[in-house]
Amino acid sequence: MSERRLIAYVHVDGETYGPDDKVPTAVAARIGEHAWAKDTEDTELPDGGGDESGPPPRSGRGSGRDAWAAYAEANGYAAGESTREQIIADLEAGGVIEREE
Repeated sequence: MSERRLIAYVHVDGETYGPDDKVPTAVAARIGEHAWAKDTEDTELPDGGGDESGPPPRSGRGSGRDAWAAYAEANGYAAGESTREQIIADLEAGGVIEREE
């Protein structure tokens, strides 16, 4: 397993890995340097918990259900079998993200 720490959620072969996950070495080798913490200062999450990197995009690359489910769970919401749209609606209703107009 990789000892390095991710700074964001990444998706590799249908799996989602985040800052608190142990990433298998073979998977870590496929993740770009931009997704890894540069030094020990970057590996500390700010107090208060939750995902401080911000929500996934709502369209385009990285906007899929898995990214939203991982973000929801990092912020205390169980995604379960919810659709991407349901997850976003729950996060909006809970005030975790702003409603898009």
